[in-house]
Amino acid sequence: MGSIGGSNLPEKSNFQGHKGFDAITGKSNFDISEWMLINMLGWFSDRRVTFAMLCKTAVARKALIHAWKHAIPIRSAMYLIDAKKEFNVSVDACLLIAEASNEELLECPIYPNLEATKPRQTIGYQEEHLVAEVSAYRHCRHLIGTSPFKWRSGIKHDCSKVMEFAEDEDGKIVNGLGETVELEKKYLYPMLKSSCVANGRITKPRKWMLVPQRAVNEATDHIAEDAPKTWKYLMRHKSLLEKRGSSIYKNRPSFSIFGVGDYSFAPWKIAISGFYHNLEFQLVGNYQGKPIVVDDTINFIPCQSKEEAALLLRILTSQSAKKFFDTFVFWDAKRPITTEILQKLNLSTLAFQLGEIIPVGNYMRAPLSCFALQVSGFSGRVLRRNRFDLRGQPKASRRKYHISLYPYFLSVLTSLLESLKISSWSIQYNRFGFICETGAGSSFPFLHRLCNQLNCRFFTLFMLCEREARKRSFDFVSTANLRC
Repeated sequence: MGSIGGSNLPEKSNFQGHKGFDAITGKSNFDISEWMLINMLGWFSDRRVTFAMLCKTAVARKALIHAWKHAIPIRSAMYLIDAKKEFNVSVDACLLIAEASNEELLECPIYPNLEATKPRQTIGYQEEHLVAEVSAYRHCRHLIGTSPFKWRSGIKHDCSKVMEFAEDEDGKIVNGLGETVELEKKYLYPMLKSSCVANGRITKPRKWMLVPQRAVNEATDHIAEDAPKTWKYLMRHKSLLEKRGSSIYKNRPSFSIFGVGDYSFAPWKIAISGFYHNLEFQLVGNYQGKPIVVDDTINFIPCQSKEEAALLLRILTSQSAKKFFDTFVFWDAKRPITTEILQKLNLSTLAFQLGEIIPVGNYMRAPLSCFALQVSGFSGRVLRRNRFDLRGQPKASRRKYHISLYPYFLSVLTSLLESLKISSWSIQYNRFGFICETGAGSSFPFLHRLCNQLNCRFFTLFMLCEREARKRSFDFVSTANLRC
């Protein structure tokens, strides 16, 4: 309705409970049939109900997620339908059958057609994770966790005709309106689209992107002096940029973009298309002396060196990583590969399993006022060898790693803190592990020195956010395997 200027729009509400940026972007979009199904599930609370509905498979999943999250006891099944053959529409569709149940069933079998008696897969809701194959989940659950590397989405501008350019045979840039323009290089960056990343065309970008900000909400009026040609170009097309429909651009500086930060300009990236139906990770570098940027259809990890990027590429292209992602990715979704799914994989844990050592980036060299530590690989008998339980299958309540802490370890740690004249410190621990807090902050070399005194070959550092540390939750928010 909004696209044709209609005014009788339905009342909007955040019924899905999304927070922050998610509540005003594409993640909050929903199909009207999704709203209908979710409302129908309300019938199950006080009566015996069975319903069958023909809908998109993505909509059926969202309805099931709602039921599972809100403890609505149902028994369900999905029967896939060839929508192209039956209705001449290109969409993944199914017949969803749901009936009230006396028990909470968090699984749903999916049958390949209406006549099938054996499901081709079983999706489910396991430990607050939506999984594409329940049987595979127990084999990869030990890899779920918070990774030391954060996945990002590319730059979002919602105006490709103005902000993106192709290069013609003469080396001049042409925008999406067919205009040949001349702009300063300062705000132009080589860019990759989803198709380039998915098909491996990454060494010579075919397009350029105009990036007027290096951070969200950064002022843009200085461009008038820094790059007058660029400013004149933006002003000439200001009306098109102001027509961008998303509310994220309201009350922002002129020509604002989103999904931009220092990470956008990292010299190296590991990138993957969010829309293509394959797990093709690519190592992206520089072009003509400038970092390559990506648009918001691409997910990536920023890296500070080619060696770091190459290491992450080896980890992400391993069979273990592929099996992990196949457990969570639904290939019929509009955007099957999301940062939310990618972030589930703890790259540190998988690196440990593969025998890789993740190097320490600059972000790990900052003073640590709070840390937790697992030491392992001892040459002596000070402590027994203590590794992650890579076989998985712990009890559901045991979601955190156990860290062996012995009196000798404690005495070495305290003596080292005292030798460094760190007078304000405390150590708290329980059966889950320990946290050391130092008022003045402790440097990374201090941890190396500690492990050298313990004669251990490598250790795992858990960096905790201050809020979680105060709660004493031992919820490790960042990890890295490090060699002494």
